[in-house]
Amino acid sequence: MPTALTSKAPGVKLPFSFILTGILSFVLAQVLLLIYGNDLLSGHFRTPAMWAVAHLLLIGWASMVSMGAMYQLVPVAFQVRIRSEGLGYVQFIIMVIALLGFTITFFIFSPAGLVLFGSLLVAGFLIFLGNMLLSLRAVTSWNMMTVMVFASLLSLTLTIILGLILVGQLTVGGFIGQYHLALLYTHITLGLISWFSLLIFGFSYKMVPMFTLAHGYAMDISLPVFFTFVAGIFIMISSYFFSSSPLMLIGAVLLSLGFILFAYHVWLIWKKRMKRHPDLGFKYALSAIAGGVGASVLLVIVIGISVSSSRSVSSELVALSYLFLMGWISLSILGYLFKIIPFLWWTYKYSNQIGKVNVPTLKEMMDERLGALFFPAFILATLLVTISLWLKSATLFYTGQGLHVLSALLYAWITFSVFKK
Repeated sequence: MPTALTSKAPGVKLPFSFILTGILSFVLAQVLLLIYGNDLLSGHFRTPAMWAVAHLLLIGWASMVSMGAMYQLVPVAFQVRIRSEGLGYVQFIIMVIALLGFTITFFIFSPAGLVLFGSLLVAGFLIFLGNMLLSLRAVTSWNMMTVMVFASLLSLTLTIILGLILVGQLTVGGFIGQYHLALLYTHITLGLISWFSLLIFGFSYKMVPMFTLAHGYAMDISLPVFFTFVAGIFIMISSYFFSSSPLMLIGAVLLSLGFILFAYHVWLIWKKRMKRHPDLGFKYALSAIAGGVGASVLLVIVIGISVSSSRSVSSELVALSYLFLMGWISLSILGYLFKIIPFLWWTYKYSNQIGKVNVPTLKEMMDERLGALFFPAFILATLLVTISLWLKSATLFYTGQGLHVLSALLYAWITFSVFKK
């Protein structure tokens, strides 16, 4: 990533504020999941503790890191400036206060607290969305990468609106009672699948060629990737309101096809690479695509079984949601951060000292020896917990989740150690 490409990016403090908060949230969520995991294991996943952990993972971890990364990547990918760096700091402060309050009030289940801190969260997200949309207005030439990022922001907007409606229904009650489950599942689908996946798809089209030095590849497959994926999301959401399992199956098939096409396209770009041995974190970020493909294919099979036999598949769906969150979204983020964090810190600290004093290389900034331990441990833990939720095995769950806690602490140690160099 040449320095010139980052000339329009804000200072490193803004993206790091979000990213490091996200990593701390990730560690805390893993500890809480170990303590309260029995709720998830027993199928009681709609409890205050589980809602708290889910929002800590989706907002505190994945969304905070994604927003921090976007403050850095949008200027790099689209050659535009962030509309207001100052608003970014205001948003960060609001998000941290809201996240802490929201997590605590979920645990003690205080409806008034949920409304208060939920409203603050909405305010934080709206500031982010306004800042990003005003920044994207300056983009002069739109392509599929821009379209995917814009669509991910639209998904986030709808997720926030639906979240606000659901909190309102929890406190006021009644007014959307007949659509409560359909709106809840739509909120989950947009927030868990659409917002993160479209964002990863979009920025992967920038980062994969950049990190592998790939040239001469075609982008024509990105069009069917986008439309197949979006059609799958739309049909799945429709199925919630029509209570139609066959419609849900069609949506899942299209969603899976979107993932398979994306994996195929990335493979074609990979074949055009000039860098034969990419960095450790980047290789695992790419391996996360297998997690997305695997989870989406299994979703088709599980819904197919449900349609053909009419039996409940709730534990299988919980297991697949977990696999999707950890094996696709989280592994992608962890892999890319392994590359982005040392690059940002190295650029900030050493870029002006090259040729004047001895400076460490980018490869020396991150401890790849520990990284080589972390990534396999994370993948093993994710598989163990996924299987445990599917089979309802307490032994597998606590083994896997215990490993997740240790691996999360190791990752935090590796990334925070970068700032000592």
